[in-house]
Amino acid sequence: MRSGRQGWCSLAMASAGQAVEVREILGERLREYCHDIGLHEGDVLRCRVNGPTHKIMTTASGRTIVLEQDWARFIDVYEVSNPGPVSRDR
Repeated sequence: MRSGRQGWCSLAMASAGQAVEVREILGERLREYCHDIGLHEGDVLRCRVNGPTHKIMTTASGRTIVLEQDWARFIDVYEVSNPGPVSRDR
């Protein structure tokens, strides 16, 4: 468990500028899709854009991930107060 981790919520609730760690991706189909786009449980993300239809996030290594808000509702995340350079990018 990383220090600085706080309560969890849906990724869809993350605000622009907020750093989060992916706690759980709910559902096998969504998990497979997320793996295909390079998003895995344990990854640390910073939300860059929280638009009405899409969320744009950046990994700790600088990779950009775009995800529809409808899918983001089914990804549980922890808020990370001090994300540092940690990522499990593949």
